[in-house]
Amino acid sequence: MIENARGYAQLLQAHIFKEDNILFPMANRVIPESQQEDVNQGFEHVEHEETGEGVHEKYLALAETLEQEMLP
Repeated sequence: MIENARGYAQLLQAHIFKEDNILFPMANRVIPESQQEDVNQGFEHVEHEETGEGVHEKYLALAETLEQEMLP
């Protein structure tokens, strides 16, 4: 289980790196500044209305708890 969790953590780190260094800068160049707030509001709508209030925070807290338990 620990090996799988570490592999998943590496996968997430690579994913986040690509988002931060490739996807988001590309989106900033492609999406006109006048439309970026609409995109942000769309993400907020999905997170709060479709995913559910507090779900993101719940899983973030779970990940932090698991991280603390896995550290030597």
